[in-house]
Amino acid sequence: MNAKRSPFNKMLEEAHVWLHDLTERMGSEDRQAAYHAYRGVLFALRDRLPLSEAFGLAAQLPTLLRGVYFDGYSPAGKPEKYGYDEFVARVAHELQLAGGRSPEPTIQAVAAVME
Repeated sequence: MNAKRSPFNKMLEEAHVWLHDLTERMGSEDRQAAYHAYRGVLFALRDRLPLSEAFGLAAQLPTLLRGVYFDGYSPAGKPEKYGYDEFVARVAHELQLAGGRSPEPTIQAVAAVME
């Protein structure tokens, strides 16, 4: 099999495009920050959405980001009930792992890429 056409390379390319798009929207080339931005927003969405919607969102993500989305996920007790402030706090907590970026513009950047 031609390495350039392997399914694994295709998955890597898709994830690279999403990370690149997000770093541009965040005004940074910090891929680690972009990863944590995706992770924070995806986890906060995943845990808040009803199960059918959580799985529907997952189906739209690139394969490697889908793996991030489901990392450590347990559907027991979902959806969790929390509002906007808690959503932002959850994203902010994840962003602390990448230098503590401001959560609200980061959430907007992730949403724009996902759109």
